Amino acid sequence: MNGRISLNGKWKYCVDENNKGSELGYWKVNYNDSTWNLMDIPSNWYLQGLDYNGVVWFRREFDLNFSEEEIISIIFEGIDYYAKIWLNDKYLGAHEGYFGAFKFQLTSKLLKKKNIIAVKCCAPHDPGFPIKKKLFKGGLLHWDLRPGTVSLRGQEKGSGGIWQPIFIKLFKMVDIEDIRVSPIFQNKEIFASIDCRFYNHQDSNLDIAIKISIDPLNFKGVSEKYEGNISLKPQNNKFNLKINFKDPQLWWTWDLGEPNLYKLKIEAFNENKLINEEKTTFGLRILEEKKNGWYLNSVPIFLRGSSYLASCWLSEMTNEKFEKDIQLVKKANINILRLGYHIEPQNFYDICNREGILIWQDFPLLWDYELSPSRIREACRQMKELVIQFYNHPSIAIWCCHCEPLGNQKALDISLKRTIQIFDKSKRKIFLEASHKDHPFVGWYYSTYYNFLTLPGGKNPNEFGAESLPSANSKFWTDMGRENWWPINEEWIYRDFQKSITLYLAQILKGHKGGVTLQQFIKYSQSYQAKLLKFGIEAFRRGKGKVHGCILFTFNDAWPSITWAIVDYYRNPKEAFYAVKKAYQPLLCSIELPTIPIPNLPNIALTVVNLRELCIAPLKVLSWGEYFTPNSNFKANLWIINDYNHEISNAKLNWELKKDEKTLFSKEFKLNIPSSCSTFVKTIKFKFTKDMEYGKYSIKVTIYDSKGAKITENDLTVYLNSRWKKIINALSRFFGIFKGYLVSGMGQEVQLRMFIDAFLNRYKKLAKRSWCLETNGS
Repeated sequence: MNGRISLNGKWKYCVDENNKGSELGYWKVNYNDSTWNLMDIPSNWYLQGLDYNGVVWFRREFDLNFSEEEIISIIFEGIDYYAKIWLNDKYLGAHEGYFGAFKFQLTSKLLKKKNIIAVKCCAPHDPGFPIKKKLFKGGLLHWDLRPGTVSLRGQEKGSGGIWQPIFIKLFKMVDIEDIRVSPIFQNKEIFASIDCRFYNHQDSNLDIAIKISIDPLNFKGVSEKYEGNISLKPQNNKFNLKINFKDPQLWWTWDLGEPNLYKLKIEAFNENKLINEEKTTFGLRILEEKKNGWYLNSVPIFLRGSSYLASCWLSEMTNEKFEKDIQLVKKANINILRLGYHIEPQNFYDICNREGILIWQDFPLLWDYELSPSRIREACRQMKELVIQFYNHPSIAIWCCHCEPLGNQKALDISLKRTIQIFDKSKRKIFLEASHKDHPFVGWYYSTYYNFLTLPGGKNPNEFGAESLPSANSKFWTDMGRENWWPINEEWIYRDFQKSITLYLAQILKGHKGGVTLQQFIKYSQSYQAKLLKFGIEAFRRGKGKVHGCILFTFNDAWPSITWAIVDYYRNPKEAFYAVKKAYQPLLCSIELPTIPIPNLPNIALTVVNLRELCIAPLKVLSWGEYFTPNSNFKANLWIINDYNHEISNAKLNWELKKDEKTLFSKEFKLNIPSSCSTFVKTIKFKFTKDMEYGKYSIKVTIYDSKGAKITENDLTVYLNSRWKKIINALSRFFGIFKGYLVSGMGQEVQLRMFIDAFLNRYKKLAKRSWCLETNGS
């Protein structure tokens, strides 16, 4: 009764390079497949040794025992990308898209004791690659962090295949489908609005009794029950019920409370016999953005985030691997993950639900796509799948329609937003796009990381960072092959290393004269990434109120590569992981060197460059000085950032000047720390005397609670040098502000073309009004 029979396991498969399988009868029961190879399903076929884009056929025989009164469905939880299905010589139907589950009803006349199922799976090269793509696969198809980066080889090592489970479902009379639970916060009461569909497979009306139970899943609390009778017409019947919670327990992120979850069970009875049941889990929460920040269940929350894509081949991600990732995420003090331009499998969201991690969920669009009416309709159909099938995850709090659209993609994006609004009653936040202006890659693609002082990226900067190499002891270097270790070569570029930006824009080797070894290069790149991220995060957090959250790019490598990740593909943390962990502490004391106040100029985006940053960065950036000379006075502002929703009374703050772990100067004072704040508390001062040794010094700050227990610590590095050294550093920083504003340094023709197209599309009206723009078509 309501049983499930797995069809996972060994399947026969055949590569169909010429797409002749349909003509040759690969789908027929009597086709001789004795020469076909075997593949473990579910799996992306690349993981089974098949590096191929195109058509692959799969076949399997299975036994099935069933009674005539049972209804039978076959459910595919994910096939990448196009799928056509046959069973016992009958064509069942087709599906497009890599992430959506789909099913077919099977009749008793069609089924036998022994059955043959055939699947034609097509995961082709996108014919519109790179600027008029047709396939909605986002980062799994076209991304600068996948194999081949954004070059013409960027579709190699694809994600095609039957990558999610397949199973048979048996039930009687009525199917229960598309259960959606919407939390409703109304005055001081909290409701759950339950929507679902009862599909009556009988030819006549059917009276059924239903029982609905809502029980605490991971906490002790009050259960809610409902019983009633309904009459179903044949086929689709919509159902809605609103339940008032007597003692609601809310879902919180791990840093603000407990991620309380409920389990919902819907049972259908006919003549006192259970004919079907379905279950889901949900949480009661609401995330809202107001003028001064985000609010989770009416409590202020600063979003401390990272982008995340588990793997280029998602079938390799087990529950154990996902759980390890989420523990690393929490260890880094992250409370939100941005799933940029892809969708993870359902079990990932289940883990985030349990662990109290918020999700910013993109639709799988990155850069530009074909805008024909048929492709827009298909994108909206897939968006509907996403919203309905992933609806009940309380972790998903934000939808985003498109990442970095470069041309005029508004027709597509607006259609996607309308689709969300139709099918999502839970009032999740919807962003039309995450554009380049939201991705302030200062210190990498342009300017220096001191530009974070200007708070680039608006209220929700959601990509920033720098590349670094995996650690010397990482298995990555074994994958590379010793012959490709050193010096930098084409294999590095294929594995996403950005040579010109690393060496000439970010200038990671600046100040290191002569040749460097691979081990030194690893050290320098990781050190630069760590400094950039810590500096940027602390600047954003001091700007709390103006800035509502920040999401770095990115958490992990999705394949053995050289990218912006703070954890490599094998989940070995880099130096930046520990810098992020420190900068993202919910309670943080940030040390700010005084800078020149700047006017509040408007933010005017110039593709990847912001006019406000361009105008005011020199003043702000040059005035930040961590270089000091003998007999100079040191001053710094201490800021307390408290993301907790509680005050901390009678705390003690200790700050000290250290060199080579030796304390040279120290002071302390008491303070009370307000809840949910970012506030200046004190200016600290001392003098560098002329007898002090040149070199690196550390300012360390530690806060203790009223019982003397250490609750947070932070540090800032400053330097004592000669006056000439300070002048040279200031000049270097001044010229560094402007390097990289032009995208010519990217050295990638496709990316340059896309930026130019974006600029022309965005500003052509302004250009016509303001000046004459002439082109020769080149």
